[in-house]
Amino acid sequence: MPDKPADPRSAPPARRARDQRTEETSAAALRALSGQPGLRFRGGRLHRGQVPLPMGAPHLQPEPQAETLQSLRGLVDGVAMRLRFNDRALHLRLCRRRRCSG
Repeated sequence: MPDKPADPRSAPPARRARDQRTEETSAAALRALSGQPGLRFRGGRLHRGQVPLPMGAPHLQPEPQAETLQSLRGLVDGVAMRLRFNDRALHLRLCRRRRCSG
């Protein structure tokens, strides 16, 4: 699959429409799987309301040149599970006991 243009507005209209539908469908899956109704994609970045959500885990970062619908769905599932089941407070509490970085 060819690389996405640097500026999405420079893509052909059909591609922009397809990308928009893909983002909307992916966000709907994220909301359903994570149980967080305020999730949206804006310009290819995940947001909760107006705030961008950082996804620090390298395996949860999209790679546009390798992006297929199947790989995107896997990415969405992984992000949703992280949002749903990650307990940062518990992680930090356990790390303090073991002296690991948070």
